[in-house]
Amino acid sequence: MKFLLVDLDHPAGRVLSRFEPVFAYRNGIFSDIERIRRLHPDAVPVYLHPDARLERLFADRLGLVPFRADQAKVDLTAFSSEHAHTGADRRSFVETELQSLYDDVEFSADVVALLDDAPSRIAADLFLLNREDFEHRQAAQLIGAKQDLWIHQSVEVPPGVVFDTREGPVVIDERCSLTPFTYIAGPFYAAPDCHLDNVRITGGTVLGEGCRVGGEIENSLFGRFSNKHHEGFVGHSLIGNWVNLGALTTTSDLKNNYGEIRLQLPQERFPTRASSFFTLETGKIKFGSILGDCVKTAIGTMLNTGTVVDAGSNIFAGSPSSYVPPLSWGITGHSYRPGRFLEDCEKIFARRKQVVHPTMQELVSLLSHLS
Repeated sequence: MKFLLVDLDHPAGRVLSRFEPVFAYRNGIFSDIERIRRLHPDAVPVYLHPDARLERLFADRLGLVPFRADQAKVDLTAFSSEHAHTGADRRSFVETELQSLYDDVEFSADVVALLDDAPSRIAADLFLLNREDFEHRQAAQLIGAKQDLWIHQSVEVPPGVVFDTREGPVVIDERCSLTPFTYIAGPFYAAPDCHLDNVRITGGTVLGEGCRVGGEIENSLFGRFSNKHHEGFVGHSLIGNWVNLGALTTTSDLKNNYGEIRLQLPQERFPTRASSFFTLETGKIKFGSILGDCVKTAIGTMLNTGTVVDAGSNIFAGSPSSYVPPLSWGITGHSYRPGRFLEDCEKIFARRKQVVHPTMQELVSLLSHLS
């Protein structure tokens, strides 16, 4: 079976996919690529991206077959153009020209919709979980049905932790740790090795592997190894991998006039500080922030409604503007030197016994326009 993964390169999704494709972003218990591999373990996934360089690098990162290697004779001129922000033209091209070449085709989601989809995905993904490793444990403080509480056998639950399954399942995966005075309402999933310390979490929230969280979180998705370990509120937000939120970092997810939230996004795939921008209507009155991979915020950082901070940025000395370009240093327009950024990544990753992927240097070069 050959499976085609089509990256429609939605502008908002670019912020979350600077160093790996959006198919790798966990949007339920699993990411799209994990879900496909569990459902179709013998499938050969082929990956298509409008940019040939990103297609090659991302395919290498996830062990996929690049489309241009699989179908070298196909003319992708119409698919690769950047004129459509919605991805509708790209989708139409694939459905017309490429669908018949593969057994199945999956398109990347518009990331703005991921928060709405997360609750149902968490519930549906339970059927793909290795459920024999989990227990419907009778916690001392449980509101709702016991059968909706899934605790991995390796996890200890101390007194003072409250689980609320009335709105959906709560799933705590292996080697997670919890401290007293933690409240978790479903639908919720914590991937392996998460630390939940005196945190209040409400529905539709996903924590990726190795996250460390405290304070208050509502309906948000976190990538791998991201930290929000102190007080502060994160709501209706998309947080990438290796993000570190300083103490009291807080997102606004609702305008005080209840108006619909708009995002300011760059036109270019690899934006500069002189990029032109367009307005993306989310159609939502509740939406917080999008923070790309390896973003860091200083203590007390306030993120206004609809703030977008692109990958590799280090935010300090005030509140950022509605869009912050990748590899920004502070909020004054200075750049985070690529070499310094990679050196810092190596140090940070090593603290979690992880290594920087070999593709990252080239991807950082694309973002910093050094290639």
